[in-house]
Parts: sequence; C-alpha cells; structure tokens
Amino acid sequence: MIFWRSAPDYYFDEENEIAEYEQDTFKLLKSIIDKFKNNVFKSSKIKYNPNEDFEIEESGENIKDWKLPTELTKPTNGIKPIYLGTFIKFLKNKYKKSRRKKKSGN
Repeated sequence: MIFWRSAPDYYFDEENEIAEYEQDTFKLLKSIIDKFKNNVFKSSKIKYNPNEDFEIEESGENIKDWKLPTELTKPTNGIKPIYLGTFIKFLKNKYKKSRRKKKSGN
C-alpha cells in the first residue's frame, strides 16, 4: 500500500530529475522493491488491491520498465483498513440516527 500510495510513476518515470527533498521517498520505494524481490514480505495482514489506487494494467509498458516483482502488483489478503474518512462517516451516521430516535421519542 505504501508503495502505490507514494505515486511510484512520478519517481520511476522521472528518476534522473528527482529533487533532493524527494530522494528519501525514492529510496523507500526502491527498498520496498528489493524486499519483495528478496521475499522479505511473506504474508500480509492488510487487504489491499493496488489497482484501486493505481491503474496498473493501463500503465502497462511503463510498469514493465520498472522491473517490479509480480507480487507487488497483485491484491493482498487480510483485514480491510479503516480510513479516517470512513470512520468519520460512520460516526456521523450514528449521530444522525440517535438524533432521529430522540426526536421520535424512542
């Protein structure tokens, strides 16, 4: 998830033009690739589908040029993460339901 959310297309398509302040992110992305290649990540605990964040199949040739391990492009199994926006929406709905109950006298 960190790899795909870090906009790898920016770093790998423009490798020679990466600003100094962005070098740490580029190094992190390369480190993630190396760890996948060395089978460091043997299991996943978070459910994630890279195609939901990044159009892997539509980017085709560009991604092939990055020489990514295929495991990095496949969905993982695990628990679906709860994003802050999803949690706030849940709380708002609970609040609205409780207000309606109070108004109706239940």
